[in-house]
Amino acid sequence: MSTYKFDISKRNIAASADSRVPADDSTGLSEPDCNVCVALNGTDQHTATLTDSGVSLTFTTDLAVADHTISIRNVTGNSSTDFTVDNIYVDNKIIVATQFDYNNVVQGGTSTLRQLLSWYKTRAYDGDYNVWFGTIHYPTDSSKEEAGTHYRPIVVGDHQAEWRWYFTKNSNNQLVMTYTGDTHNAEYDSTAQHTYYFAQNPTAVTMVEWGESELQVDDSSTTPFTGAGTYDANLVNVDDDLDEANESASRIVIITWGEYREIKFLKWYHANHDVTAITVS
Repeated sequence: MSTYKFDISKRNIAASADSRVPADDSTGLSEPDCNVCVALNGTDQHTATLTDSGVSLTFTTDLAVADHTISIRNVTGNSSTDFTVDNIYVDNKIIVATQFDYNNVVQGGTSTLRQLLSWYKTRAYDGDYNVWFGTIHYPTDSSKEEAGTHYRPIVVGDHQAEWRWYFTKNSNNQLVMTYTGDTHNAEYDSTAQHTYYFAQNPTAVTMVEWGESELQVDDSSTTPFTGAGTYDANLVNVDDDLDEANESASRIVIITWGEYREIKFLKWYHANHDVTAITVS
């Protein structure tokens, strides 16, 4: 059996220490304690009291190879307390969503170069909080679910809302998900990859910490970046094709110097650090 844990914080306590969490100006830093509950596929698993110190919700189970839904909600009647979902643990390991080497890790196929040079955790926020996915469901309107990129997703008590995480346990005992986010957002890209698997939170290294001198300046004498086009696995330009549909295991489109620097850093990162998929029972 595997144990799942979810770290929860009061919204305004989170906002006081994290500028990326918007505060509720109507309540200030004072929000009453409330009871929060985690459910698996509609069945409540654990209820606990959320205080200013936060709380962790846990349960242990064997998951079938199938689609699953985990939800978290405020179960205190008429409670106006908002909360954030901060981190998820499986068997005491923080998990992160990633697309690194996806085709190989999940499907046993050949990964694209873009997957091989992707971030070790998607939407790496330079911090300790790794939940950005999930939808906000409003039970007063069963058809309404708010999707998007929710850094430390906020569940609003006045709305009687709940956070929902839709995912699949596959035949390899991995946790995977398809997450498009808000398809109505102007930045939504229907051609992008929207599939992820979950991995142990890997070693975090920033580009500044890496400190490669060739990343510090745009100087053609120290980098093979020659402008927008298609690059090979060594990040050397091969042609001026900008169509990402033509990417493959050996081709990746790079548009800007900043994107090149990031991808060069990730090439180094993956050569020196592991990304390990979570497996569950």
